[in-house]
Amino acid sequence: MLTVLELKGRSTLPQAFLDTLPTHCDTCGSELEITPSLSALSCPNRSCMDRAVQRLIALLKDIDVKNMGEAKCRQFLENFGVTNPYAIFMYEPSDGVLYPGCSMAFSEAIFEQVNARRSMALWEYVRAGNLPGIRDEAYKLVTGYGSLDDFYDDLEDGGIAFIQNLLGIKSAVDEDGEHVSVSVKASKIYTELIDHKEELFEALPFVTLPNAELPELNICMSSSVGGQWGKKEAFERYLKETYGDRVVVNVFKTVSGKCDALIWAGVGKPTGKVDKVLKANEKRRLANIENGVDEEDGLILLVDGQGFCDYIEANYT
Repeated sequence: MLTVLELKGRSTLPQAFLDTLPTHCDTCGSELEITPSLSALSCPNRSCMDRAVQRLIALLKDIDVKNMGEAKCRQFLENFGVTNPYAIFMYEPSDGVLYPGCSMAFSEAIFEQVNARRSMALWEYVRAGNLPGIRDEAYKLVTGYGSLDDFYDDLEDGGIAFIQNLLGIKSAVDEDGEHVSVSVKASKIYTELIDHKEELFEALPFVTLPNAELPELNICMSSSVGGQWGKKEAFERYLKETYGDRVVVNVFKTVSGKCDALIWAGVGKPTGKVDKVLKANEKRRLANIENGVDEEDGLILLVDGQGFCDYIEANYT
């Protein structure tokens, strides 16, 4: 990303706007970076407390832990003298209160929330770290690996070219098939993963990864899935608790070609996600007919929460 100083040095944007942008982090003094859309500033210093706080906030949101706002996240990290947001997985009440001034009852309540959400796929664990450039690519990067050790073995052997291959980023190669050009995106992701290797491994023993031999289902959910669960967050927890020993259910925010199912309430006006699935299924159905295969082959399952549970019960014993 571009630093604010670089932006100010060569931008034709209105000076009044540029003057409002701080150039350095108030906490650590590092030069601030700005997104291409000019919508957000970030500190590139991986040891910066401000950056650690924002990553912890995002992690807790990902695993649906409530009642830990910015101030509490900062106090937790400062109390234990860490900048690794994964430290929240390592906390237990025997360590004392989360931060000075909070009650043990509150600390135990946060611990119980985190404890109920320790089960996750390896790619979800990597995504939860909210490292720049990695969050949205975690599935492509790590899925298929049974352990973080195996992933890092290949990463350190293959370097930036390994990242480019995983993400499908094309680059020029010589006559021996070696990469001779480097993707900026792949280079940044590689650097982040190497720089944060110790951080990722530190908390890994405190989460529960699924059996690498289990089959996987990729799903997307509307905000409501119907039935006894209502909201999708409750349903996602139910799936992991009830079927985690049978199948790994990967949950994505958007419908894509890798989705096996879309879960929605099944009542009311179809959502945009439902419309997208209906169109995709019709296109696939026509292609199946043309190719002389089963009309229903490869269609995205469109059901409510109970219907998806019934599907798992019938197909994954």
